[in-house]
Amino acid sequence: MNLNNRLETAVLAAREAGKIIRKIYEGDFTVDYKDKEAEDPITLADRQSDQKIKEILLKAFPDDGWLSEETLDSEDRLSREWVWIVDPMDGTREFVQHIPEFAISIGLVYRGEPVLGVIYNPITEELFTAVKGKGAYLNEKQVHVNEISSVQEAKLLVSRTYTKKGKLDWLRTYFENFVPLGSIAYKMAAVAQGRGDAVISFHPQYEWDVCAGDILIREAGGVFILPDGKPIRYNRKDAHLPAGTIGCPASVASKLVRFVQAHRDQIG
Repeated sequence: MNLNNRLETAVLAAREAGKIIRKIYEGDFTVDYKDKEAEDPITLADRQSDQKIKEILLKAFPDDGWLSEETLDSEDRLSREWVWIVDPMDGTREFVQHIPEFAISIGLVYRGEPVLGVIYNPITEELFTAVKGKGAYLNEKQVHVNEISSVQEAKLLVSRTYTKKGKLDWLRTYFENFVPLGSIAYKMAAVAQGRGDAVISFHPQYEWDVCAGDILIREAGGVFILPDGKPIRYNRKDAHLPAGTIGCPASVASKLVRFVQAHRDQIG
């Protein structure tokens, strides 16, 4: 399975979309809301990034399927072996607040398994890439998850929004060090890099939020799993994922699964 051409094209798409996002970020822009009550913003940067990525990837690979946060879903993708799973800008809340902790997330799955991932922060110009069996990289330098054995001492990367709202105060009993960071894709890339030790999602996600980060963490030597400890199969009809997904070194995976299962009432 030679994925070099697909990786090059995905990196090109991420960089071109990044130019659009950066230009909007540095100027004045309007914020709309998908759900005002849920404080779920959307901007021109989300929409134009989606258009650019889709244009580049599907022009190069017209037989591939497509699943994106900002594109109306079609069941056509379910019959495709190769499917791009994309969040054109994960972390719109951080974008709106001018906190440079958001990222473009481009994942590729083959028959439901993630085989390629690109996560790109266009402000810091951190480019994370991974291909199945080839390792994970940050700006072309190979990265690895941290080797840890203690869950309590692990640096847990968590939602900035949830931390501000006090929804994660209860974690202090179990973790000595939990650190707010932007989007879930960016947090997952940070775990792959070793900037943090683990990430747990404390609210439900979608496949496009985590697909690229999944292969990054795997190729960096870690695991990304559901609350029951199983890996995720992608390109399902329902793209929702439950709260409690875990990205971490394999050495503490079983401990974090037990933690999540013991605190289901407080997670999600």
